[in-house]
Amino acid sequence: MKKRQTHIHILTLALITAILASGCANTSKPPTSVAIPPGFENGEQQPSPRLVTVPDRAFSADTLYALLVAEMAIDRKRYDIALGNYVQQALSTNDLLITARATHIARSLNAHQSALEMSQLWLDLDPESPEARYLTSIELIQANLLFEAFALSEKMLRDGDPTNFENIAIEAEKGDIHAVQELSDRYAELLKIHKQDAGLWLGQSILLQKLGHLTPALKAAQTATKLDEDPVRSAFQETRVLHKMGKVDEAGARLAALVKAHPNNVSLRARYARLVWNTSPKMARKQFQILHEQQPSNDEILYSLALVEKDLGEMDAAMKRFEQPPRRGTRLR
Repeated sequence: MKKRQTHIHILTLALITAILASGCANTSKPPTSVAIPPGFENGEQQPSPRLVTVPDRAFSADTLYALLVAEMAIDRKRYDIALGNYVQQALSTNDLLITARATHIARSLNAHQSALEMSQLWLDLDPESPEARYLTSIELIQANLLFEAFALSEKMLRDGDPTNFENIAIEAEKGDIHAVQELSDRYAELLKIHKQDAGLWLGQSILLQKLGHLTPALKAAQTATKLDEDPVRSAFQETRVLHKMGKVDEAGARLAALVKAHPNNVSLRARYARLVWNTSPKMARKQFQILHEQQPSNDEILYSLALVEKDLGEMDAAMKRFEQPPRRGTRLR
């Protein structure tokens, strides 16, 4: 046992020595250009990767050891240790790449407080980074710091980077109506300058709907649909407003057309199925059957199909589905 522990200590020291040698050698080299990876998930719009110039630098043995332990912890799925070490070293070194790595680890763990702290530090270190801006705005929204997120998205819009105006509005509609009104006023002011931005129009539509201004909300959503290269989200917002206006048939027809145009969009089809459930349960069942074929391991779809069959009086079919064991598959968004 003692020999094995000695061997591990020697191996660890050898690894640290190797990293130290590579970090400290050739300090007279010119700065190295490294590509910052996108690191966005769930289909979010991504800024184009760019080259960030980072000078070669030597780290202390303590820093190198902490990072080595962090990477070993990741291999052993001890992500809490990895995150703690990376956050600590990012704060102590103010190193760009360590901070970026810490941000991505925090986000992958849904550790939002750390993700916000690290993304803001990243942005301080590299204020022009589209990715640092984007991730910071996401975490500001998560923390319900919506006006700060708006200010950052305004800078991103000015520089031609992807923005988060839609997500700001979605989060705002869950909260205080006075904040919704203030944000809507700011969106309106920005739209006077940026009339061709689909995200702004879509966000404004969501805010106006929350405020009960349904006709301008519909017009804003329709404008967003015309401007958006991928108009699924804005077209769906149209159906939300139409439904709120009591135009259920028109909303259903609009959503049906969207599903037909985008047959593999599971989330869209699920929303259509739920919309028509009360008025046309047979159509809802058809949609859930297609969804079940597309995602057979999705329990939410399976149980929705069982419920609509129950509503149709098809008890045997419904019971068979209810009796199936949970598969713990993907969930609908």
